[in-house]
Amino acid sequence: YYLVYAAGGVPEHMAYSTAKNINGPWKYQGRIMNEAENSFTIHGGSIEFKGRNFMFYHNGLLPNGGGFRRSTAIEEFTFGENGEIPFIPFTKEGVRTPTANLNPYQRVEAETMAFGYGLKTDRLPGNNHYLTSIHNGDWLRLRAVDFKNGEANHVVASLPKVRAGGTIEFYVDNLGGKPIAILPVAPTDKKQQEWQADIQKKVAGIHDLYLLFRGGDDELFDFDWWQFK
Repeated sequence: YYLVYAAGGVPEHMAYSTAKNINGPWKYQGRIMNEAENSFTIHGGSIEFKGRNFMFYHNGLLPNGGGFRRSTAIEEFTFGENGEIPFIPFTKEGVRTPTANLNPYQRVEAETMAFGYGLKTDRLPGNNHYLTSIHNGDWLRLRAVDFKNGEANHVVASLPKVRAGGTIEFYVDNLGGKPIAILPVAPTDKKQQEWQADIQKKVAGIHDLYLLFRGGDDELFDFDWWQFK
């Protein structure tokens, strides 16, 4: 059994202990991450996914970040020959190789992202969730999106609630230049409504995809899922 935990008081670093029984006794095995950068907490934990091991933690390095405005980070690691967790250095890149390519022609949950700015996920119970607290200038980025031969003609987005309205702009590889699609959203009292926009520029192959949200000063809408068709 492995117990990974924030250690050292404030500021925290990451350490781990092991035991042959879940009730102990537990043996301290050492530090595996240094103190979090620009944050007094680190709050980490590890998972195994598709045969690879990842360590999650947080820091305060994004714009306006700090001890109370923290951002999720992730590093990949490999267990040692005897099952030990190695010391894991911080990187700005995080996971370098995606575990798979993302298929935009299937429904993609809005909370799926590699990076995001200004967004929150609802706190409802269950497995169905959506993005909320969306304001002008917020954005998200997805890695390794496989557009295949570029057969999409339009993009569809499902919004459970529209407040002030605005647009969802889709960019390939970076937020510069012209978007490949602009999806306008108008205020409405209807719940869980689907909105659609034409693809203005065909895209083929594997690219990063950015979704940029624009509108007025108020909260714009909630965002459930999107799909290219």
